[in-house]
Amino acid sequence: MKRQLRSHISTVLLYLLFGLITLPSLLAQEKEPDPERERIISGIIAAMLDREHYSPLRFDGDLSTEAFKLYLDRIDPSKQFLLLSDVNELTSVADRMVHAVSGGDYKLLNRAVEILEERARTAQGFYEELLAEPFDFTLNESIITNTDSLGYATSEVEMRERWRKSLKYSTLLRYLNMLDSEELNENVFHPDLEEKAREQVTKNTRRWLDRVLKLDREDHLARSLNALVNVFDPHTEYYPPLEKENFDIGITGQLEGIGAQLREEDGYIKVMNIVPGSASWRGKELEAEDLILKVAQADEEPVDIVGASIDEAVKLIRGPKGTKVNLTVKKPDGRIKTIGIVRDVVVLEETYAKGAIIKIDQSRTGSSTTKERKFGYIDLPKFYTDFTRTGAPKASNDIRRLLGEFSEAGVDGVVLDLRNNGGGSLQEAVEIAGLFIETGPVVQVLDRNDNRQVLSDHNDEIAWKGDLVVMVNLFSASASEILSAMLQDYDRAVVVGAPTTFGKGTVQRFYDLDDYVNRRYSDFTPLGSVKITTQKFYRVSGVSTQFNGVEPDVVLPDIFGARKIGERSLDHALPNDTIASARYNKWLDRDIPTESLARSSQNRIEATEYFKLVGERANMMQAEQKRATRSLNWKEALAEQRKLGEEAERMEEATSELTHLSIEALPGDSESEARKAIIEEFLKSLKKDVYVDEALSILNDMHTLSLEYGWSFNEGAGPKVKDSE
Repeated sequence: MKRQLRSHISTVLLYLLFGLITLPSLLAQEKEPDPERERIISGIIAAMLDREHYSPLRFDGDLSTEAFKLYLDRIDPSKQFLLLSDVNELTSVADRMVHAVSGGDYKLLNRAVEILEERARTAQGFYEELLAEPFDFTLNESIITNTDSLGYATSEVEMRERWRKSLKYSTLLRYLNMLDSEELNENVFHPDLEEKAREQVTKNTRRWLDRVLKLDREDHLARSLNALVNVFDPHTEYYPPLEKENFDIGITGQLEGIGAQLREEDGYIKVMNIVPGSASWRGKELEAEDLILKVAQADEEPVDIVGASIDEAVKLIRGPKGTKVNLTVKKPDGRIKTIGIVRDVVVLEETYAKGAIIKIDQSRTGSSTTKERKFGYIDLPKFYTDFTRTGAPKASNDIRRLLGEFSEAGVDGVVLDLRNNGGGSLQEAVEIAGLFIETGPVVQVLDRNDNRQVLSDHNDEIAWKGDLVVMVNLFSASASEILSAMLQDYDRAVVVGAPTTFGKGTVQRFYDLDDYVNRRYSDFTPLGSVKITTQKFYRVSGVSTQFNGVEPDVVLPDIFGARKIGERSLDHALPNDTIASARYNKWLDRDIPTESLARSSQNRIEATEYFKLVGERANMMQAEQKRATRSLNWKEALAEQRKLGEEAERMEEATSELTHLSIEALPGDSESEARKAIIEEFLKSLKKDVYVDEALSILNDMHTLSLEYGWSFNEGAGPKVKDSE
């Protein structure tokens, strides 16, 4: 689709954006749906996309067509609800996808919701009947599970048959999961377990259909708007107020509430964990496995939340620091108890950087030296910061502290683990990069007008000069890719991991929609926020990480390596391109011997049973992903389940405790009981992490090379200069 600016935006949209005119109709408030409020939201989003998006699109029929495809996929991804006639009816007015944003016309959305609810009620009328009697799992039936190759049902009779197979498949999966290891190895069918499986599927289906029918207008609106804005790119999104709040919690690692991790289970809100150090943890009354029945604010009447969604429950339970909430809970022993909790700041410690000192037994490595070597290890889950609070935790400050402790301990090298780190604050990535170099550019940023900005480290403080290995995988994205790419371009570190990283090379900015309406319309707030892709970032070498990701110096087998994952799998992802290089100094005056390191690593991988199994598992998962159908015959399904169980067992056996590693916590991590609990679990997981073990072996090889050949990262920034082109 041709990407270009719209020739103009309607005056009304601009006025709505900046609150320059009075619209009396905006004051007419209705309950859901509120067309005037929706018109404000869509108008602001349209104007902001046009003004701010990196690669804006014309609001035309092509945009509507692409948005409509996404919308259909999101309202009925399994193609169990909509009939072909429904799709044809909606397709005839698909051009209204654009009208919804450019003119606040939600006729398509309204009709789609009507149809979806009508089909959900139809399913409510027959699903219990389909589940009332035992399924015949001896038949050689199959179900299409790849919906890309599945058309829409042409009649309610076909819809019912599709539901029958889906419910049968769900029952079969539930049945297989109920089998213990002994039963899994028997070729015996258990009717009593099949009955229990059907009962559970009945409950789950009832809740699912109830949820479909209870979706509020805000959910439907967000789904429609996001189908449209995602055509611009997959990271441009509209966030209703609660979703934005959850996003902020992920970035800051903090929220205000009671400190309990919840989930929906059998129609109840169940407490899964208590966050160490939180208000609930200090109170010692609310416990894991408790079921929350009612929620009351201070002295108000309680609200029954049985059957509520997790979002509905969170809205009631979460609240400002210092306020009280009363929870009526059912204990595992059946007791009903009311627990009062004063909300407080909840610190999600697992969000923050963690460190350890790991000693390697040299006798295992075949090294000529018998000296024990010790290395520092840092796990960074995300690039966190809090722009609103002075003194709040920052990833760069925590990494600086950990590196300082490593220096004091005299470690021989450092592993920085960015696996599964999806990004966060761009500025934090720049500041962390600066801890490993004297000064210099870290990343280049380009806006829609081709204005190039180079974000640099200007602080000549170097927190760590020694050997450095950076771990990545397919889920290392955004800021993780900036940092790993920069350290690779500078020859400052050896990057190890999956064949490539996620491939998210774009920068987003949040716009609070409340900031763009006149105060007189405050009754319509909160309106939510829109996250818009405003820039692309590039390595200092000029190469974009967008779409292609970062290729490591040393590749490790990855269970997801053969699957299409990351930016490459997302619809409407922006393309990869290249700009001029920035001017920067290489860290060394010679190349890192990455080929030698890769050969040594490959030899170890070939001799490691776990990595062999990873390769087999990756190939099996790729084949599974390509399969369009699944058998509904219990013997065939049991054989597949048995095979999967055997594979999992073999992998579990291959991840025995790494006895050649001695792992120690850092002194600063035992200051609080909350932190201590997190660190204990962290250290336990390290003892079985074969990827960390291999990263340490690579780091050990680097240290050996530096001793044998006089090659060392400690030489500092060398004279090699890369000129901009």
